[in-house]
Amino acid sequence: MNRKPLSRFRLSVEALDDRCMLSVIVGFSPDTGILTLTSNTGHDTIRLENNGAGHITGSATGAGALDYGNVNQVLIDTTGAANERIFLFQQEDALNPSGNQVRELAVNVKLGPGNNICTYNFQEHEVRVPGLMVLGVFSSTGNDTISFFAQRVNIASGSLLVWVFGGSGSDTVSMDYSGVKKGSLNVLFDVPSTDPIANNTLRLDATFDAGSRHGPWDGFTLDGGRGNDNLELFLHDAAGIHASGQIDGGGGLNTATHFDNVKAVNCQRDIVTHVGGHAVKAPPLGGGLGHVVHF
Repeated sequence: MNRKPLSRFRLSVEALDDRCMLSVIVGFSPDTGILTLTSNTGHDTIRLENNGAGHITGSATGAGALDYGNVNQVLIDTTGAANERIFLFQQEDALNPSGNQVRELAVNVKLGPGNNICTYNFQEHEVRVPGLMVLGVFSSTGNDTISFFAQRVNIASGSLLVWVFGGSGSDTVSMDYSGVKKGSLNVLFDVPSTDPIANNTLRLDATFDAGSRHGPWDGFTLDGGRGNDNLELFLHDAAGIHASGQIDGGGGLNTATHFDNVKAVNCQRDIVTHVGGHAVKAPPLGGGLGHVVHF
């Protein structure tokens, strides 16, 4: 009996259609100038560069390169439980070679319940009339690390730089500022008192260089929640403007470390140090925070 030869099975690899799903959904309204970035459940990374004159470029997971003009407001919403990474930079380009903030811009970041990182690097740029720079970061129940770097940033008369933080979870939040402040600098770290288990580390270190003066909207406040918080507020007043700040520990067992131009309440450990040439900042410790060495 003749038998048909068996056909030989061959392994092969076939190219599949591109089924990449977007992790970050991007939208832009030319009418309002509002740029929105919404993260889904993935561990996404968003990187944006602001030229100070309404031009925003960058990238986001799954969305590729971003390039938008005449932007007045940026809304970033990471509502998923993943760990998100958000990096914002002040960066000059051909449209604005100085990179200074010369028009109004508000950036609002809403972090989801993951352990997120959010960083804004504004270093070595200026906020100029009619510049208004507002950055608001609001966290959920995750343990977030949030940093704002604003060293060597001059604020022109009539201009305003605002940074607001609020949220739940055990967060590490820091801001470093230095420069000639002729306009206003307003910083508020406000943790809701409804979260009894959040233990936060909140730190503001601001140096006002010679030539600085009071602005009508100046304000420097750290407000802890109901957990055991570590609050540090250092105002280096090299210009003699008599800058002052306030720490409110809220509930829990709180530690406040500050210069004597800062008033602290609701803190069980209140470490008061001198101001005006009596302190030198040491290199940063882990987590982006620093500490102060006294002489």
